[in-house]
Amino acid sequence: MGTIEIYNNLVKEGKAKEMIIILPDTYAPADGVGVPPSFDPEHVAGYDNFINELINDIMPYVEKHYSVAKGRENTALAGFSMGGRNTLYIGFTHPELFGYLGAFSPAPGVFPIEGEHEGLMKPEELKVKDGKEEPIVKMISVGTKDFVVTNNPETYHNALKENNEEHIWFTVPGAMHDSDAVSAGYYNFIQYLWKNLDKEEEKEEKENEEKEEETAGPGFEFPDGPLPEWDAPVVMEVPKKGYMSKLEVVNTCPPEAKEKKEGVKYSKAEKITYYSKGTKVNRKMNVILPPDYTTEKEYPVLYYLHGIFNNEDGLLEDGMGTIEIYNNLVKEGKAKEMIIILPDTYAPADGVGVPPSFDPEHVAGYDNFINELINDIMPYVEKHYSVAKGRENTALAGFSMGGRNTLYIGFTHPELFGYLGAFSPAPGVFPIEGEHEGLMKPEELKVKDGKEEPIVKMISVGTKDFVVTNNPETYHNALKENNEEHIWFTVPGAMHDSDAVSAGYYNFIQYLWKNLDKEEEKEEKENEEKEEETALPGFEFPDGPLPEWDAPVVMEVPKKGYMSRLEVVNTCPPEAKEKKEGV
Repeated sequence: MGTIEIYNNLVKEGKAKEMIIILPDTYAPADGVGVPPSFDPEHVAGYDNFINELINDIMPYVEKHYSVAKGRENTALAGFSMGGRNTLYIGFTHPELFGYLGAFSPAPGVFPIEGEHEGLMKPEELKVKDGKEEPIVKMISVGTKDFVVTNNPETYHNALKENNEEHIWFTVPGAMHDSDAVSAGYYNFIQYLWKNLDKEEEKEEKENEEKEEETAGPGFEFPDGPLPEWDAPVVMEVPKKGYMSKLEVVNTCPPEAKEKKEGVKYSKAEKITYYSKGTKVNRKMNVILPPDYTTEKEYPVLYYLHGIFNNEDGLLEDGMGTIEIYNNLVKEGKAKEMIIILPDTYAPADGVGVPPSFDPEHVAGYDNFINELINDIMPYVEKHYSVAKGRENTALAGFSMGGRNTLYIGFTHPELFGYLGAFSPAPGVFPIEGEHEGLMKPEELKVKDGKEEPIVKMISVGTKDFVVTNNPETYHNALKENNEEHIWFTVPGAMHDSDAVSAGYYNFIQYLWKNLDKEEEKEEKENEEKEEETALPGFEFPDGPLPEWDAPVVMEVPKKGYMSRLEVVNTCPPEAKEKKEGV
């Protein structure tokens, strides 16, 4: 569950405040004895009565025996399953007592269930009564595979929406009614408590000022003054079957993945010069080899493409994490060794080009990169390095203009590239009236009959990306329309920046080279163990294959106010549940 570890680790990292955590027995039958465990109303009544136990006995005892800061702004209520259900009931019945509410995989029973339970309130009553203060935070979460509570948490979410109660709602990829679901909710929730995020306001203002000065690449600057507004929802769509369904994609790159760590060998980028027969000039690119590179092995290759007005150094800038993320994931066994090529993707046919702009004459130099890559760069790499050849050993990914070219080149030549990752892809694959004739029509963004499908196709973009706006979603919708299975997600709070790039890259390179296939045996074993797990004493998952339940990965966070401040993540990082040295 990680109750203690997550709390102490977050306090140590400055992401949560110190607090007292109370874990009561929430089965509180009025007669003190109760009835044998079951889902019958007689047994459930013992949980329904917990509201009285908590308010009349537990809270007075805690306030008497411990040094407690009183008042709703210093009191939170959260719970899992039946505890989540009671959190909603008690919290909305007594908002004057509880300022923060977290319901993780909440069980049914708050609302009436025909023939089973009369309910504790009607859906239209799940709200704060007029004249009472709103809870500062309201959060509901559930695992996408939770066949126990099924769609009940979503029912509560929909009722809150209907009642105009601002709240956070998200699902946990791959989690059932288990510790993965609990810890994801808890990990996010305790970072909100005690107005912890208010201390970030000054820091956020400073970061926003810096954002205005950030560049997506040399020569491209965000506009002066306040940044344009763009606010897209946090979404995630992952195929339900096949290889692409195997990774638990996350909406953000964990900050520690971009840090250099003790005991990890890090690659170096070597800048080399090659002669381009296509453009008839010498050109440069960066080559990143595995730290223990040897010609006795053959390595798969990722061609990683920068954005417009940038060059072969763009993806090595601070915050991108190109080398750190790669080496850290290999060390953790989450990615395989590979060669990463960072070419200059501006390849005008005459080798000179025109001054940087968004005009078609300049963009033509990027359009021509398809020839440079296939006719010059790939042959050079295969000749000078120990490379595993074939589409199953060749990946293509990129940011902005590089993401746009990834889609164009990848779907034009699926026989060459088995893995495609487009992070914040720029417009221009499809025609733009009066600006660009496009490289293909939306109905052509697919693999032609008779050609092999790429093994992985991924598109991502920041929710605040006012540069490419809805263009990535346009590509996502075209792939959907063309029945091309793919991964699509947005990065909370990210603009056209390193946060957006690193989130896509962090997920993408874990998929490469069929890396996840090695997990099959481990997954089978874990699934067997899941069947034996219990969510609560006396409650067991059924014998045999588990029932199927598959909900989409979603996240809905208020766009304004205190609840909008935390970058909620769909999963709890595993290291947050580990005991660490110095904590």
